[in-house]
Amino acid sequence: MLSHACDKSPLSLSDSSSVADVIFQGEIENLQYLDDPNQTKTEPRIIVTFSVEKVWKGVVGKTITIQTTHNKSTCNGYEFKAGVEYLVYSQYNKRADNFLAKLFSPSQPTLGIKVYTGTKLLSDAKHDLAYLGSTKK
Repeated sequence: MLSHACDKSPLSLSDSSSVADVIFQGEIENLQYLDDPNQTKTEPRIIVTFSVEKVWKGVVGKTITIQTTHNKSTCNGYEFKAGVEYLVYSQYNKRADNFLAKLFSPSQPTLGIKVYTGTKLLSDAKHDLAYLGSTKK
């Protein structure tokens, strides 16, 4: 169970599917910290590369990279662990006022994660997988 200070309730499966730009199942190939993970002043930025197993939404290749934070105290990011499989609901960091877009200053939209949008360990995603399996692809 993640501990964070996000004051938003987790989204329903329907809402998670709607707000996500990309939904996929994948195993982490590489987890790169751009900041010290033990810092306490800000969320440590991370770049996570996944080997993609299955895609429900979006255009995704055999690998995908997410730019996000190692969530400790906000609604942004997620506490990923290397070598683990996840079901990922991701959104583009495209708005100028988007926290993750500001952290990474992308020249083009990148994908990020928010803790309340449904991303979870694949082992905890039984209900999501059943729902996604019944949705139109």
